[in-house]
Amino acid sequence: MNTTIRTSACLLAALAAAAPFAVGAQGAQGAQGAAPASAEIPAMTCTSPGSPPLDRASPEMTRFSKRVDEYKVCVNAYSSSTGAKANEYAAQSRAWSDAANKAIDDYNSYVTKLNESTKTTKSGAEKN
Repeated sequence: MNTTIRTSACLLAALAAAAPFAVGAQGAQGAQGAAPASAEIPAMTCTSPGSPPLDRASPEMTRFSKRVDEYKVCVNAYSSSTGAKANEYAAQSRAWSDAANKAIDDYNSYVTKLNESTKTTKSGAEKN
């Protein structure tokens, strides 16, 4: 009888030790979707207007000022769209992290219950 309990306890311990590997294999197959490939961040295509003309009163200065304004608009548009995408990925990242943490919590809870069950079975068998 004592040998059976020891064998059962060893079996439970072996199953508990192997559980991370089984969960990992199931997680790879049973995932709700593959992780998105890393996003290709588009390069900024805005062109700086360069140096201002030496003669600040020339008509070139007016064209230069216009190019500076266009550059500002372009940078703001790039920054807004890139920032929006970054916020989207941050939200997705939080969701993936939360799912991973929940899986770990579930596993830890399972192992705790398994260990408690093993202790209960072992102490109950020792009384017999």
